[in-house]
Amino acid sequence: GDADPSDDDGHGTHCAGVIAAAARNGIGIAGVAGLNSNVKLMALKFLGSDGGYTSDAVLAINYALAMGVEISSNSWGGTSYSAALAAALEAADAAGHLFVAAAGN
Repeated sequence: GDADPSDDDGHGTHCAGVIAAAARNGIGIAGVAGLNSNVKLMALKFLGSDGGYTSDAVLAINYALAMGVEISSNSWGGTSYSAALAAALEAADAAGHLFVAAAGN
C-alpha cells in the first residue's frame, strides 16, 4: 500500500459526507453528526480499484485502535473467514470500538 487515501470511486467520500457534513451551512446537506462540531474523520484506505487484502484491513483496524478511533464505518467485505480479522474485530470490541458495517458486507 501507500499513504495516498484518495478515493478511487467516490464511495468513501460519499459515506464521509453522510456522516459528517455540517448542518445549517446553506449548502443543502447535513450529515448524521449534524451540528456536532467534535466529529473528526480519519481516512484509512486499504482497497483500490483492483481490490485489496484482508491483511491490510487488519492493519487499518489496528491502526485506528492505536489512534483512539471510537467508531469505524466499513463498506467492504469478503468471501472467506480470516482468523486475523476476527482477532482484530475482537480487540476492537474489547477496546469499546464500534465497528459499523454496511448491510451485505
